[in-house]
Amino acid sequence: MPNKPKPVQAIKQHQPPKRKLTTAERDYGSNHERYRTQVMQEHPLCQYRGTDCTGFSEHAHHLVRPATGPESYMAVCEKCHQEIHRRERDAM
Repeated sequence: MPNKPKPVQAIKQHQPPKRKLTTAERDYGSNHERYRTQVMQEHPLCQYRGTDCTGFSEHAHHLVRPATGPESYMAVCEKCHQEIHRRERDAM
């Protein structure tokens, strides 16, 4: 009895590497800098006030993308910013 022929393996197509998004595509252009400055001036203290909050704002966290104004951001300290992103990752 003849052997069964081996199945033909599909040839993998070469996929070009995915390019990194530009800062503008990630919503970090000139508008971001202007909005960030305004938010940080208006809110020198962290608005999140998480568990390990250090109290003073260091980051402008996007609440909405693309940002439409300073109201699209929250001024947060480093520890709270990490906590926000950790919670977002865990929710996925």
